[in-house]
Amino acid sequence: MIINIDKENVVVAGNGPSLKEIDYSRLPEKFDIFRTTQFYFEDKYYLGGGEVKAYINPPANFFEHYYTLHYLTQKLEYSFEYKICKLYDFAYTGKKFEYFKKNFKKFFPDAFMSLEIPNKLDNLTNFNSLYYKNKMEIRTGIYAISLAAALGYKRIYLIGFDGYKKDAINYAFTMANKNLDKILKLKIKELGEGFGKGIIHSNEMDIQALGFIQKNYKVEMLSLCPNSPLNQYINLAPQNFIYDKSFIKEKPKDSIKDILIPPDIAYKQYRKMYLRPILEENIYFRLIKDLIKLPSAVKNYLKIKL
Repeated sequence: MIINIDKENVVVAGNGPSLKEIDYSRLPEKFDIFRTTQFYFEDKYYLGGGEVKAYINPPANFFEHYYTLHYLTQKLEYSFEYKICKLYDFAYTGKKFEYFKKNFKKFFPDAFMSLEIPNKLDNLTNFNSLYYKNKMEIRTGIYAISLAAALGYKRIYLIGFDGYKKDAINYAFTMANKNLDKILKLKIKELGEGFGKGIIHSNEMDIQALGFIQKNYKVEMLSLCPNSPLNQYINLAPQNFIYDKSFIKEKPKDSIKDILIPPDIAYKQYRKMYLRPILEENIYFRLIKDLIKLPSAVKNYLKIKL
């Protein structure tokens, strides 16, 4: 995978509340933009809308997000040069993810797996996944920062990374009454109650990852919000006075602010990729499969003996 980088600066945006508190005077003159997960839920185009250099999301809902990105592009709300699925060798294992990787290009022809990008942070992630009972997964926004560093950006401007605190608002937009709940219920019904469980996020893990990125890539990380809790770990970007609040653009009434649910015909094709390996790992399915094959196996055995 080759990503063409023509700028030294990139803004990597998380979805935390500080996304609504960008100090636009601290933006560099030229920069690329990385966005993650359900960023398009935002009430306004806080980073101007338009071109997104890279979009990053884990595999769990990549199918639905990919479908939504298609319509966001059609409506000219955003454009996406690179769509990237976050995958690790040890954190995403088993037949289910082997099938996912094998069929990735079939379902996502213009997307990429992060495994295709040499990333030093994968070493830390794989170590934690291999040696710890509870898999500590780095949040997607933090992983997006590591991808920006791995791709050669010199300065990474951060916004929307506010940590997860009890009783605090975690997002810059509402998550209530969204299709994400419907999708989660559908996947739990198909894949079992364990879907989405067993992966643990922590602020400590994210801070460890930030330090790892700074140490191993020698990049400069700068905050775009004077009030961000991230400022205790990185410097606040200097003021350039290039942009002002007019950089924010209002969204039209018919803009997409929710993840879209693909049609049933698409789900039927996609489910085969997930349900087949899950069935193959089921002891009852394997038993029935072996019993069905038994008469043929006995017949072949007798032919050889006779």
